[in-house]
This record gives sequence, structure tokens and C-alpha cells, in this order.
Amino acid sequence: MPRTPLAARSAFAPLALALSLALAPSPAHAEPWVFKYDEFPEGLSQAASIIDGGQFYTQPGFVRGEAFGQIYRPAPEMFPLQIKGFDIILAAPPYASGTLTANATIEIYNSESKTPDPASSPIFAISTADLFNPVTQEFGLPLQGNTGISVEFDLSSEDNRPPVLTGGNIWLVIRFDDPAASLASEWGTLSCFQVEGLICGCQNVGTVHDSGIVKQANVIHHVTPLGTCSGAMAWSYMENIPATDTGFTIDGDVIMRLRADVASAPCVPACDGLACGDDGCGGLCGTCPADRFCVAGACVTCQPNCLSRQCGDDGCGGSCGSCGADQICGDDYFCHDDCTPDCSQNTCGPDGCGGSCGSCSDGLTCTAGRCEAACAPSCDGRACGPDGCGGTCGTCPADHTCDDGVCAAPCAPACDGAECGDDGCGGSCGTCAAGDTCDAGRCTTPPPALTITTVSPNQAFALQPTAISITGTGFSAGAQVKIGASDCSDEAVTGDGLITATAPPLGVGNYAVIVVNPDERIATLPNAFQVFPVDLVTPPVSGSSDSGCASTSPLSSIASLLLALALIARARARAD
Repeated sequence: MPRTPLAARSAFAPLALALSLALAPSPAHAEPWVFKYDEFPEGLSQAASIIDGGQFYTQPGFVRGEAFGQIYRPAPEMFPLQIKGFDIILAAPPYASGTLTANATIEIYNSESKTPDPASSPIFAISTADLFNPVTQEFGLPLQGNTGISVEFDLSSEDNRPPVLTGGNIWLVIRFDDPAASLASEWGTLSCFQVEGLICGCQNVGTVHDSGIVKQANVIHHVTPLGTCSGAMAWSYMENIPATDTGFTIDGDVIMRLRADVASAPCVPACDGLACGDDGCGGLCGTCPADRFCVAGACVTCQPNCLSRQCGDDGCGGSCGSCGADQICGDDYFCHDDCTPDCSQNTCGPDGCGGSCGSCSDGLTCTAGRCEAACAPSCDGRACGPDGCGGTCGTCPADHTCDDGVCAAPCAPACDGAECGDDGCGGSCGTCAAGDTCDAGRCTTPPPALTITTVSPNQAFALQPTAISITGTGFSAGAQVKIGASDCSDEAVTGDGLITATAPPLGVGNYAVIVVNPDERIATLPNAFQVFPVDLVTPPVSGSSDSGCASTSPLSSIASLLLALALIARARARAD
């Protein structure tokens, strides 16, 4: 699988073609999200305009059956997730005449695998021969060099879109279907040929890469060993392909994106320029050594103290703030109107400008600017409470309270008809049994917890309604049942532990079973219902499930931008 880098420049003249298509509405509370690794804007037109005429690496050397792609790892809060489409920008040989294309299969995998190998079959696959071409008004939209392609799945049809995902990682993979062409002169490298004369490593189009690679994100599925035309296949991260095998190191992300509706957009930490402190998502941008303090995202040797200070020194050679032009910073570290202190009539207390006229000696207090004898207690007509000088006029009996100097009789509890709750005097009318709650003075037993224990049967064939039984706790009359995002019918609740319903026709995949009570309580059992293709005689036992090779060669002319929606109306190669 030979690879050789090659530089090229070109002018870019984008051409936007769109086909309108009535799509099913997005699920409630869904948020649009674009999974990408490249350094360019999310909009395909903007990205192509920036790429136009620049120096970029391309990878032309793929043989038939080899593939490239990316792994996306959604955060847990993003599920359930509906894939809506994908974008990709490809390159053509810099000196090629005419329009060069390559047929391919688009594959989507969903797996918990921690390696570049999804270790499973695709959950959705479609040939470019089955994509609608708005230019020709016919089916067939092969990959085209110097072109950006945007494919949108028909969400109104379960056969023409990937299933709703409830967890795991996502592989978006492009697999070449045609044998490689003889393009050695156009790509400018003899590496497109094999020594034995078989041409197998030079496709009509190549991937475009940005300037930096995200580790464990870009994958290839390639013939091994590299440089051969056929043999065993292996999955590898692009950055792990040895330079000795390819003549270069892959050091840029493929320019491809996956578009989806997600349940909730993940929090994105903001740590640019920060060495420490909060990242905005409940984490830290870093921590400081024991002898340093974190101030405004930087580690410093002194911790400023501006608590209860508006201006003046912060204790570390800095300032807690400055005052206006007509103000001064007083001894209290607050801004005051510019004034002249006045103590002509005062021997103590404030000077009117934030300072002090002095303090009094022991035994004297400052009253109206004068030092006077100590306070004289005043308890006339008072049997309890403060005496005005920090003391007390007396205390009340244990069952009485002090109300404005008068000892008041104790409070009479009011518990008529109440078996729990406040008695009106700070006490209680009683407590409820464990698990019960007090509501308006009466103990009530809360409804049992809403849970799902089993679903039977838990398997069905695609596109066929299926009668199911759900066991659990807390089911209420009028409860609704959903399989993934689809509503069941004929729900019937028996007691609080059994629901019978009819599952709707569904596409192949694993689905969560959801019960929604009339009081809006919800119970979910993930991956509880599995749908198999209709051509299977017996559904298999359920199991768990969980990307290419590149030669850096700069992008040639990005001549046109093709935005196409995938209106899929013929048989599909779907994964079992």
C-alpha cells in the first residue's frame, strides 16, 4: 500500500446544490451536534473556502477493499443519539483531466471496543450507487476529487437511516469498491504501481488532512503487510502506521464530520490560557504547587486579600481597585467622596472621610463624637431581655418566652385532627412510619418505585409488530410504553407489576424499553429489546458490540462543493 506526499495549489469555486427532502421531526429535547476532529469550521462551505488554494496533505494510495474513517466517542449525556448525515472533503490528482470518481461503501459501526477495530459488523451500510445525485437527477453519487460531499439520511424511513444509538463509540468508515486506477503521472509518484506490474495503490480520489492529528481518532482498515495488493486485513490508528512502511508519517486529521441529534450537548471545558482553577465543567484546569496560590487561573507566590476591600493594597503589591477622580481610598479600604476630615467638634468616631477622630480610653464610650462614661443599664418596666448596655434585665421561667421585656405564657400546641407535622409551638404532632410522608398533618404512603425487571419476549424480527409483556413495580393505570423512540400500542396494566403491549415495527438494532406513568415518572431498561433482520430463521443469542492508510500529499484543486441529500430508495446493504 505505497504512499508518497505531493504538494499542489488551486483556486476553489464552490458550487452548492441541494435537494429538499421532508424529514421526520427530531426527538423532543434533541440538540444538533457535529462530531469532528479537523481544525476547520463546522460549515462545509466555510471549511472548503479556507482549504481552497492552501498547502494540505492528501492520501491517494488505497487499494480495493481498503477503508479510512474516524472514531467518535460521545459523552454519556448525549444518548439517545440519532445520526443524521455526514460530510467529507476529498482531493483529486493535481494534473488529472476530466472528472475523476471512485465508488465506495459508507459504513457505520457502534461498539464498546477500546481499539481501532470495532470488532463487530456495521449497524448501517450503503453504497454510493444508492445515493441520489441532484446533478444527474439519478441514483449514483460516487466519491469525487476536489469536491466536498454532504449526505443527509432520510429520517422518516427506518430503512434509510442508522438506528437510534443508546451508548458506545461510533465508527464512520469509507471503503473503496473499485480497483485502483493508473494515475502515477497525475499523483506524481511511481509508488502507485507494484513492482510485479499490478496497479493496486492509487485511487482516483484521496483523503485531505489538516495540520495536526488527534491521537486514536483517525483509523484505516488496510491490507497487511502494507504495500501488497491483497491479503489479510487489519485495523490501525493512522498515527501508528510506521514511517518505514509508508515513507512518511500521517500527522493530520481526515476532513470528515458526523452530524447527529443528541439528547444533551456535553459541557466543553474552557482552559485556554489557564494553569489552574475551574474549567467550567466541574473539573480543574490544573493545580498549583504547595507554595503557590491560584489567582485568576495563574499560580502565584502571594495570595491577594481583597475581602471587604474596594480599593488600596491587596497585600501582594497589587491593588484591590481604584477610586473615581473625585474620590479617595480611606483607611477602611473603601472609596469615599474627596473631602477634608473634620474633627473640630469630635474627639472620637469617624472624621467624615473614612478615617477616625480618635478612640476613647477604657471605661468610656464614644457617643456623638464625645468620650463619655460607661453605659447606664435601663430596665424600667422590663422583666427580661437586654438592658441596653450589653447585660440583661432578667430571665423568664423555662416554659415562658421574653417578648419585648415581658415574660409571655407558653405556647399551646394545636394538633386537633393532625397525626404528624408542626404543632405551632416548635414541636411536633407526631411522626410517620418509616417510608411514609407527612402531608397536611396526615401520614401518606408514597407510591412504589417505578422499575422494569423483565421484557418478554425481548427479541423480534424487523418491521413486524410484536406482543410483549413487561414486569416490574410501580406501574399505574394509563402508563405508556416506548421501544426506543417509538410508541407501543394496546398498553394494558395489570396491578402494579405487569404491563402488556404491542411493540411497533422496528428496524434492526438494540433498543431501550421505557415505561412512562401518568404522573410523569419514567423507568428505563437499556438494551432490553433486540430486533433482527427478517431473513434470519431464528434470532441469535444477544451479544455485545463495540479505521485506513494514508500518504500525505497536499490537496490539489478543490473545484466544486456538492451538497447532496441521501434519498435512499433501493435495497440497502445493512449489517446484521
